[in-house]
Amino acid sequence: INGGMSISQRYGTTATTPAHEDYIIDRWESHLNQSSKFSVQRVADAPEGVGKYSSKITSLSAYTIQANDFFVYNQNIEGSNIDYLNFGASSAKTITLSFYVKSSLTGTFSVAIRNSAYNRSQVQEYTISSANTWERKSLTFAGDTSGTWLTTNGVGMRVHWSLGGGSTYYSASPGTWLATNDFHTSNAVNVVSTNAATWYITGVQVEVGTQATPFEYRSLGEELKLCQRYFQKYISPRLRGVIGSSSTAINRMGMSLITEMRANPSATWSGDQSIYDGGGTATITAIAAPYVDHVSFEMDATISGSLSNGSGACVCSYLDGNEATLSLDAEI
Repeated sequence: INGGMSISQRYGTTATTPAHEDYIIDRWESHLNQSSKFSVQRVADAPEGVGKYSSKITSLSAYTIQANDFFVYNQNIEGSNIDYLNFGASSAKTITLSFYVKSSLTGTFSVAIRNSAYNRSQVQEYTISSANTWERKSLTFAGDTSGTWLTTNGVGMRVHWSLGGGSTYYSASPGTWLATNDFHTSNAVNVVSTNAATWYITGVQVEVGTQATPFEYRSLGEELKLCQRYFQKYISPRLRGVIGSSSTAINRMGMSLITEMRANPSATWSGDQSIYDGGGTATITAIAAPYVDHVSFEMDATISGSLSNGSGACVCSYLDGNEATLSLDAEI
């Protein structure tokens, strides 16, 4: 999902230094054990036939890798989207991973497929031959007939591109399924070890079989809806609620969702906090108890201010000319 990097709901085109397990571009997660070693940015730079955008990783220092270090650019694929692959069974299907990559560095790099529990992995190497030039890579992975690969709404498969890794994570046998937590090889380049090094990726897809087909371009609307299963962002949302008897809370303030989310999301309210009920204004001071029931979102809000409707139904709209943002996160 979002293999062409066309959707970036959280940060747009702003370069951002991620924390561990942060999502910057939709569906693309950063794994790291040392902070401030690279930034992530969605940029308008892509090879012909893929679209317009790519993920740009920029090294922020010349970091010396230690044995237990890990720096990974990752997509977690939901288990319900890989159940037909039959991983963990004798009938496991062969898959091919393809992607476009460009880097200021050349040489051998590594990519891995791992399961949710990090106890099954296969690492493979790919080569970047020319600096600052888009190259397409294709790697075939025989289906794993062992281990546990979830087919629920949790993480079914992790696809990890290494930006740097210590010896703890070196694969002893690249190209082979192992009962290990590996993603790197002893030959692989560590992007984060060269200050200002850049590494770009786009046009990513995983498909059944041994042949990489041309990148499957989706319309912006299609891609956005797929991403919104995991993250939804609302600017100045309109929610209905019931003002509590103490006039310090709005109970079950809610709205319909754009699309069903993967699971109950976490909710973050940012920006302007003012609400309006037709006769008074108040400020949200806290939110709690967010939940979804497939097609709707509700939350409780603690408020400070004067709403004229007292107890009973009201329309609570963010209408004072400033923008509030409600973010719902159900990423895996």
